[in-house]
Amino acid sequence: MNYYGKSRRFRYVSFSDVLQGQIPHPFFESKIVLVGSSAAGLRDIKTTPLDSDFPGVELHATLMLNLLTGDHVKWLPPFVSWLISCVLLLLLALSIRHLKPPHSLMIYVAASALLFGIFLMSFALWRLTMDYSVFMLIWFLGYFSLLVNEFQMQYAEKKKVRNAFEHFVPKSVISQIMTVNDPLRVGGSRKTASILFSDIRSFSGICEQIPAEEVGDFLHQHFNRCTKVVMQNNGTLDKYIGDALLALYNVPIPQPAYQLDACKTAVGIIKEADALRLEYAAHPVLSSFQIGVGIATGEIIAGNFGSDEIFNYTGIGDKMNLASRLEGLNKKLPHFHHHRSCDLCSGKRAVSLPLAGIACA
Repeated sequence: MNYYGKSRRFRYVSFSDVLQGQIPHPFFESKIVLVGSSAAGLRDIKTTPLDSDFPGVELHATLMLNLLTGDHVKWLPPFVSWLISCVLLLLLALSIRHLKPPHSLMIYVAASALLFGIFLMSFALWRLTMDYSVFMLIWFLGYFSLLVNEFQMQYAEKKKVRNAFEHFVPKSVISQIMTVNDPLRVGGSRKTASILFSDIRSFSGICEQIPAEEVGDFLHQHFNRCTKVVMQNNGTLDKYIGDALLALYNVPIPQPAYQLDACKTAVGIIKEADALRLEYAAHPVLSSFQIGVGIATGEIIAGNFGSDEIFNYTGIGDKMNLASRLEGLNKKLPHFHHHRSCDLCSGKRAVSLPLAGIACA
């Protein structure tokens, strides 16, 4: 029913006045007359959405007038309500997926206020209504369910990225990277860094003499040890290039003693190679493998390079090439085991430290 307000919206006539003939005869002509009680003591008082003391007979009058004038409340078909709910939730899901939480919350509040206004206007103009409690419950639960799901997806994605990065840089560096609210994008910036390049001597000849499976197992052991040394000294593993390893220092997070870290890594890699060589002492080929390490310090362009879809963090510049050339320089140097004081990786001069092959500049 469409209620017209509180009680007494219809003309009341006293029943005693009618009995006593005080109401003129033509008064009831062409009218529908409902006989009932409006006194509270007669217990025919009802409760409506607009009034808690509403005479029952006036309920009948309200319903009758609704039917005669077609002014009764019309309910929206259930499938239309569900369609509206699905469309709104879809738009809400898109906003949550592509906007920050505060912005999506603002859209939710604005949309809720707009819906409330549309509900009021629909009822006032067309007497159109729906089960608002169910609709708003779906709207409310849908929003927060989508929001929680988005947070879970972001957490899982962040955890996945963190786990992936932990294969390249130390966990302490990862913690600093994850606190920086900077989206990943292609491009780089100028930074001063130390570049370490290491490879195995005459690796092509080794591959020709032993099975590929054995080469793979050997490389796995070698890279596993070298990578641990890189991580222990705050390095960022750039990539593996065949039998070579490339590591960067002071990027992406600045380190106070990055030059010393690079040198410690070089010495550590040599020690690990010596230890691995002893394990392969009985092997006819791998018992005599040698490695070289080159370190260069200077300005590079460090950042994400590649395509829009797939890229990796690396560095470019002449210092990257210099580290590779210094590594190759070890082939021309005599192999003797002693240390000599120098300004390692100071960038001031080229120094040879041929501890099984290290060159720095």
